[in-house]
Amino acid sequence: MVERKHVCMNCMQDMGQYDMCAYCGWVDGTRAKELYHLTPRTILMNRYEIGMAIGFGGFGVIYHAWDIELGTQVAVKEYYPNGLVNRVPGQANVVVYSGSRREQFDYGKERFLAEARTMAKFSQHANIVNVYDYFEANNTAYIVMEYMDGISLKDYLKKVGGKVSPAAALEIIRPVMEALKAIHAEGVVHRDISPDNIFILKNGQVKVLDFGAARLSVGDEEKTLSVVLKPGYAPPEQYRSKSRQGPFTDIYALGATLYRMLTGTAPEESVDRLVDDQIVLPSTINPEIDKKLENIILKAMAINAALRFKSIEEMEKALYSDELVLLPQEQRKAIEHKRKKTAILACSAAAVLVAALVVVSTVFQSGGGLSVNHLQPCSVSVERSNDVCLQSGFAKAGELLKEESGGKVTAKMLQKTGVGVKNEKFAEVPQSAMELDKLIHSLGERDYPLLNVMKQKSTENKWVATGFDMPVIFYNVKLMSLYDIPIPYVEDMTLYNKLSTFEDYIDLAKPIVEVEECAALISKGTYKTFAVNAMVDACEEFCNGESVMYLGELSDIAAVQESMPGYYAVSPMPVSYKWIDYITFNSRLYIQPSDDSNKNEAALSYLSYLFSNTVQTEMYITNDGEVPMEKNALIAFAKEKYPTLRWLVGELGLED
Repeated sequence: MVERKHVCMNCMQDMGQYDMCAYCGWVDGTRAKELYHLTPRTILMNRYEIGMAIGFGGFGVIYHAWDIELGTQVAVKEYYPNGLVNRVPGQANVVVYSGSRREQFDYGKERFLAEARTMAKFSQHANIVNVYDYFEANNTAYIVMEYMDGISLKDYLKKVGGKVSPAAALEIIRPVMEALKAIHAEGVVHRDISPDNIFILKNGQVKVLDFGAARLSVGDEEKTLSVVLKPGYAPPEQYRSKSRQGPFTDIYALGATLYRMLTGTAPEESVDRLVDDQIVLPSTINPEIDKKLENIILKAMAINAALRFKSIEEMEKALYSDELVLLPQEQRKAIEHKRKKTAILACSAAAVLVAALVVVSTVFQSGGGLSVNHLQPCSVSVERSNDVCLQSGFAKAGELLKEESGGKVTAKMLQKTGVGVKNEKFAEVPQSAMELDKLIHSLGERDYPLLNVMKQKSTENKWVATGFDMPVIFYNVKLMSLYDIPIPYVEDMTLYNKLSTFEDYIDLAKPIVEVEECAALISKGTYKTFAVNAMVDACEEFCNGESVMYLGELSDIAAVQESMPGYYAVSPMPVSYKWIDYITFNSRLYIQPSDDSNKNEAALSYLSYLFSNTVQTEMYITNDGEVPMEKNALIAFAKEKYPTLRWLVGELGLED
């Protein structure tokens, strides 16, 4: 056994008698990567010597570690949910915040240990990550797993250009199917199969990770299950807390993973396919995909669970035999209809007429919206914005407009001409702008939670906005931990009861940190205590670690996340204050009407597509801009893209 004091805490090689590792250059006594991480050489359970962190995020830290008893390297996963706990640098114990945050912490810890127990059942399986131990210590919980040297399928796909050949995909996916067969045999459903959770070791071995969402299969009965999912990979039943889930749930995710591996793009979200299934056929993206493989993918990803493969074994047989898989009649008819529609689009494009009509923004409710079938051939001219987010939305909406109209109506992208909205904050809307009552009426409050707020602010209903923003406070958790400053969460902020304007909010923001607990920090003058968005480069100042708190806008989260992943927190205005009154719609979009009523209708229809889940996702999930208006995109934004914003879902009453 290698003596404990001589093991490098970075690469776990023998350091001999030296303080510097000859293999990786790590020096004994090096500090942890982040202040809240465990100090290298911390001992857990008198057995596991903690090394440097190899991964960390919003809910935990994974450390490279040394098993003293067995003399081998392992990975130790620590439950450390940012925003719910804190740790004094150099100490092992975590400090759990009180109140509702304590309840959230305890619930999350039980889920964390449940994941460990589930994984431990399958520790001997060659294609499932091995769990050696799990325990509670330091006021939190830990899972000890095998240390794996390799790359996730998600990162591997990026490395090879986005997609792989059919032969390579089948080679990677087969071990995943072996893992799923094993867990399904025990009545367990993984519920989170995706490229993120498939790991390829350097020796080529493939393993399934992350059983945090796993649950017992509930057979034919409905049971309340937590809604845990990845958009694009989760079937419709996974979006409902009360639903029947089983092996067919993982089969959908497996088909979606194959789709991603072979096409280089994630499939359309399943709930968007419920009303009108517009999934792009894999073979149209990658001609290497033959009809048999395409049918298998589409059958696995059938919206109706009854039409999918009945088991992993059945899907495996279809993939690795010579038999042609036929789609069920119901699904085949939908695919044939889509193919015919695509052919009509191609033939109709030549008949498009061009017209000049400047448009800026739209809304579409899934299954509703404004019809384009009755319109005469025309082209909507759309002023191109310099904003990448809006550009992507304009282009996507144009594609949908063309497809839905059978090629009769298109959107032509123009460079900015000085006519119409310039996508500047609070741009002036001309009196001649078209009233958008018909468009706004086509939306519903159920699918657009902030619709009423927008209507109140839109003068004479002459403009709409695809996204919104609001003032929030960002906290540098690392600096606050360093100086032992308590984060003033919503229930602690009592200074805002009498605010009436946004300027009042800024004026009263500074006293938050001017309290006794911050005296040492302020007197040292090492860091500024607060930065407000009225200041030049205030966001950059915060992201560079020069201020403890930053009063900015929700849309700043992209820059903050990029600069400070894992050690920032976000808070809205306090509960006692109506923060919803301060919601802003910065990019106000309108239509400059034409004398041709047909063109005006086409412009309205174009605007409606900007509010579809497809376009909202493209603008605000794929790209970075404001916050989406459409409900499902908003939930994905707050729960999946930026988990630190989960409170927003509750504040807007979007939880089922």
